[in-house]
Amino acid sequence: MVSDTDFRVSNIDALEVLDSRGNPTIRVMVTLDGGMTATAEDDWAGFAEQTAKPGKRLQIVGDDIFVTNPAFIERGIRERTANAVLIKLNRIGTVTETVAAIEAARRAG
Repeated sequence: MVSDTDFRVSNIDALEVLDSRGNPTIRVMVTLDGGMTATAEDDWAGFAEQTAKPGKRLQIVGDDIFVTNPAFIERGIRERTANAVLIKLNRIGTVTETVAAIEAARRAG
């Protein structure tokens, strides 16, 4: 079980963007570290639980759990493991596999 106190803020960024009507608005991104077990890259159920709690209000980014692997990303989509993915070219090994990972994520929205 993961509690709110298991997280620590590692970064806060603010970005001015335009909303759908062209008006400037501020988007804040808070990066949290922790909260998952030491074997978080294998904790599919834990990630799914954490993703379900806030719904679409928070972006839960799968990094080590997906490792830019198209098969892992497809599994994450099916199981709703995260609602975002961090793609790193050097994680999977080939450009072809990286492109496949990006395409899998795009298909899921």
